[in-house]
Parts: sequence; C-alpha cells; structure tokens
Amino acid sequence: MRELPQPRESYIHMGGDFHAEGRGPSHRGRRAFLPGKVDGGNRLDLAKWIVDPANPLTARVTVNRMWQEYFGKGPGRLGE
Repeated sequence: MRELPQPRESYIHMGGDFHAEGRGPSHRGRRAFLPGKVDGGNRLDLAKWIVDPANPLTARVTVNRMWQEYFGKGPGRLGE
C-alpha cells in the first residue's frame, strides 16, 4: 500500500452511512486530547504512535481488557 500524493477529503458520516456526509471535512492527525505526538499523520505514523513505549494508552487499554476478561466488567464498572 502507498499513500496518495494528495490525500482524499474525509468526512464524518452520520450513523455510519457513507452516503450521509455529516460535518466535515475531517482533518488528518491525532486528536488534541490524546498524549504524545504523531509526526506525519499517515497510517504508519499512527501505528508507530500506538506501539511507542512512551504512549501510556496501549498498556492501559491492554490491562483494562485483561481485567474485563477476569472479572466480567471493566475496572471502572465494578460498583455498578
């Protein structure tokens, strides 16, 4: 796979229906609330960001999923 020389415009689709373009166009890159930095904004940069040892989210999500397998609920939902 190769990146296109000029990326296509992407839209946030309403209800997952690809015919119903919602607000947009959407912008490439990492959302501001996520930690760390994605350099270029393509799929390879995103993959590198996900497995970066400095990224706390990968370990946190993994542990939360293991917790859910053992206890049947995520760690934030035990009191419910």
